[in-house]
Formats: sequence, C-alpha cells, structure tokens
Amino acid sequence: MALEDKLFTLGQERSYLAFNSPSITDAQAEANVEALALSLYSVIVTLGQVPIIRAPRNTAASMVAKRVCDRLREHLLRSSTLSDSLSSSFQRPLVVLVDRNVDMSVMALVHDLLDMKLNTIRLEQEVEADAASGKSGGVETKTYDLDPASDGFWIANAGNPWTKVVVDVEAQVKEYTAIMDELKKLKVNDDDDPLARLDRTKHLGSLVGSMFEVTEKKPLIDMHLNIATALFERIKQRNLDAYLKLEEAITTHATPDKKEILGLLAAKGDTAEDKLRLFLIFYLTTAIPEEDLPRYEAALTEAGVDLRPFQYLKKVKAFNNSLMGGAQRTSSRSGGSVRGSVTTSLASLVQQGVNHIKMWIPSSRHLYLTRVVDALMEQRGGSSLGGVEEQYEYYDPKVTNPHLQASMPRKNTPYTHAIVFVIGGGNYVEFQNLQDYAKEQPRGVGETPKQIIYGSTEILSARQFLAQLSELA
Repeated sequence: MALEDKLFTLGQERSYLAFNSPSITDAQAEANVEALALSLYSVIVTLGQVPIIRAPRNTAASMVAKRVCDRLREHLLRSSTLSDSLSSSFQRPLVVLVDRNVDMSVMALVHDLLDMKLNTIRLEQEVEADAASGKSGGVETKTYDLDPASDGFWIANAGNPWTKVVVDVEAQVKEYTAIMDELKKLKVNDDDDPLARLDRTKHLGSLVGSMFEVTEKKPLIDMHLNIATALFERIKQRNLDAYLKLEEAITTHATPDKKEILGLLAAKGDTAEDKLRLFLIFYLTTAIPEEDLPRYEAALTEAGVDLRPFQYLKKVKAFNNSLMGGAQRTSSRSGGSVRGSVTTSLASLVQQGVNHIKMWIPSSRHLYLTRVVDALMEQRGGSSLGGVEEQYEYYDPKVTNPHLQASMPRKNTPYTHAIVFVIGGGNYVEFQNLQDYAKEQPRGVGETPKQIIYGSTEILSARQFLAQLSELA
C-alpha cells in the first residue's frame, strides 16, 4: 500500500515477530521469506527497473535479497519487459534491504501520540452542549485523513518540528480571519462618490477571490489546528519536553546526566511506557557499565515498568555487538476548533506551546540507517561505518550466472535513486530522515537530485513495537 509518493508498506502485521520469534518453525520461516521476496519482486517489476540489491550478510534481509534477485534474473531471461524499460534509463536504482535489528532505538512522535494508521488519525474531542439544537455535550471521535496528494499543509510540514507547525497554522488562520474581517468592513453604498464606489467594488472583487481560495482551505486549517492542539495536550500531559531533552543529549553524544535520567525514571505521574522508552534509547546508544544496570532496572521496576522488552534487547545488543565487532550505533528518536473559536484556541495554543514546551529537535543529524544508505549510494568503502560496503552483500539480477557474481565488475558510480526496505517494521522518523538527507545533498547544474523510496513490512509506532518485543521476551 502506497501511503505517499515515496512511502509504502506491505501491511504485514506482527512482522517483527514473524522474522525473530524463536517459536517460528523452519517451514514458517521459509514461507515468510518467500512471501516477502515475492512482494518485493512485484514492487520492483511495477517500477519497471532492474536494480542493484544490497543487504547485510547472514541476515533475513540477505536471504530475501537473494530470492528477489533470483526472481528478477529469471524474469529477465524469459521476458523483455524489464530489459526494454531499462534501455531507456541509464541510471539503475539501488535497493537496500535491512532487518529492523539494524537500529532498534528509533522512536516516533506524531505517529505514536495520535495513533496514526494508514494516514488516518482518530481524535477524541470534547463537544459542548447546545440547547438550541438539543445536542448534548460529551466526547466524540473525529477522523482525519491526511492526503499527501491534496493536502499542501501536510506535504510542507510533515517533517517539521511541532512548534514550526503551530506557527504555520497560525499564519493560515490569520490570513483567513483578516480576509473575513475586511469583507465585513467593506460596503458599497448608493450615495458614495462614483470613484469611491468603483474602488470599493474592485477591492471587494479582489477580496472575494481570495475568500474563495482560503474558504476551500478552511477545513484543512481546522483539521491541522485540532491535530496540533491534541499533540500539545499529550506532550504536556506526559511531560515529554523533559524526556526529549534527555533523548537529545543521549543521541547527540553529549554526556547525559545519569542522575537526571534516574530522576525521570523515578518521577511520579509520568507513564511507564515513556520511562521504558527513554531508558531503552539510553541503553541502545550508550555503553552503560554492567554494574550500573541494576540501579536503572530497580528504578524501572519501582515505577511499574514491564522489563520484558529490555530483557529481549539485551540479547539483541549482545548479538549485534558480537556480529558487528562492537561497532557503535547511534540514532534518534528523528470545521471549528477543539473548543471555542478558532482564533481563541490558536492564540492559547501558540502561547502555551511555543513558550512552555521546548521541543529539542535534532540539528542535521542522520540516523544510522540513513548513514548506511549514504555510504552505499555514494559507494564509500574502507572504514565508513565500520565497513558497510564490505558488510553488505551485492546482488545484480543482470548477472546470468550467480556463481560468477563475486568476480563480475560492479557499478562504481554514485546512485541517484534508491529503495530502502525494512523487514520487521518501519516508522515515519526513518522515512522523514531519509527524505531530509535526499533533499540536502548538493547537486550540480543539470544533475538529477537524489530520490529515495522507503518501505517496510508494516509501519509501527513505538508502542506497537514494544508490544511485539514483550511477546518475544
């Protein structure tokens, strides 16, 4: 399912369990790999190009990559469809397949806080009683569909900090309010001077044109105002500014205050889920001395945190360290108003949100997966990220004899197009980080800008992912 031009999901629920659970039989594992390979083969055939495929050695991703490559090779031998389309395209795309285990510490914000699924958000909103219409007050659920094809605001702000989004909402509401206020003031009277009447009529006509334009946008303005308001309420309720401040310190390699971390883990009122997520980011991105772990575990246990995801990740981290030679990984988390009038709610939201909440947003920091993609697209060998170029298998469907794959000459120029696919669950943070990376790459005059498509077996929030880890533990 395509959620945006450069984002798709196969919709395979519980996919991390499907590829990592020890209870999966060999037959089930074989079926999972085959089904995924067939799906990705279909995606690539639909795109009509023959890619180079890369995947880390000795992983489920490399098994899937090999099967996709074999299917494409067979297709090329018996059909001219892909060969014909390739003849009109000089640049071959790169397909990067990875397992979710490549980076376990990526967390989401909007996706998680508002439980967004397939570009749809459901919000519970309080409704005031209206005696005139006989409508009773209470809570109602409103559904908002975020459509990248027609929602310009979503396209422009999907990857922006929350505070920037609020400012943009404010600008649109002010534009709408100013036009409506101006229309109320303008009147064309019969006793006016003819020239004055003509000027007023011209101005009125101009305003009416602007009014129709902003009126069409009004439902979108209201929708995004309501979403921003709901975000603010959840951020404030869960004390997320404090958590995000520490997360930023952790993931940017600043020296985090261990006492501050322990203080948040012991704080009353904050959710057990947020405490666990903060600690897992700290644990996955920091070399915590083994003797210090009992203190953190005790604080989490005292706060009522379910430690099963941590127990599982301890095993994963130990395995990854042994597999990658201890290479360090880093990442980041990368109608009307809700109540009252649009203007009143917006003014309150801006004042409280921008002044009260400090959203610590990473400054030009690439996630681990983005840096892997950069190394592979730019053909960076040597010591880059511990030798990613050497760690990732190379599959070329155009090589007719797979046994000669290693000895065949390889493409050695940088790639301009890539498809990045995560097996076991992806998220909007990685997707946005890859898009930001593609946009910021310097290109010469006439050169094609980088294009990166991101896909995964399913799009997961942090809560959904931790639930799967709990089952594994």
